[in-house]
Amino acid sequence: MKKIICLVIAYGLVFTPLSILFSCTVEAKIVSASSVLSRQQAIDFVKKAQKNQWTLTEKDYFSLSKVKSTMNPYFTSAYINEFVNVGGKNTKSGWISNLRDTDDVTGYLPYDTPGKEMTVSYSKDKKKIYVTGYANSEGDIYKVTTTLVKTKVGWRIEAIKWL
Repeated sequence: MKKIICLVIAYGLVFTPLSILFSCTVEAKIVSASSVLSRQQAIDFVKKAQKNQWTLTEKDYFSLSKVKSTMNPYFTSAYINEFVNVGGKNTKSGWISNLRDTDDVTGYLPYDTPGKEMTVSYSKDKKKIYVTGYANSEGDIYKVTTTLVKTKVGWRIEAIKWL
């Protein structure tokens, strides 16, 4: 908790300022966009990112700007640029997800984690968070580790590794 000192100027009725100046002390918990995420916050972040990313498989074509703006709240710029190349392809009609015509999940967060709990670990400096879960793809179970990195604008996904 941090104490915040506030100054309040109170005004009277419509035309008559009372010029009463008083101060107050308020207890407030300040959480910045880049503070360390709890285990549950990290898991929730990855799940929201997954749902958001998979919306890019719901129709045939998207503009590149739509792909980037959809992913921007959850992924680093570097990852988005990589994803544009490995998660789909550019055509005359626009960008299309590989999942529209193949089962290639390269670049995607796993759609499901069957019966296995996700684990969360932190780098020593707390600037990276590793969320590990399991995914079923084409009948095989894969271990998937998603790396979140602390950026100037908050936490973003930097990498997804399917093992």
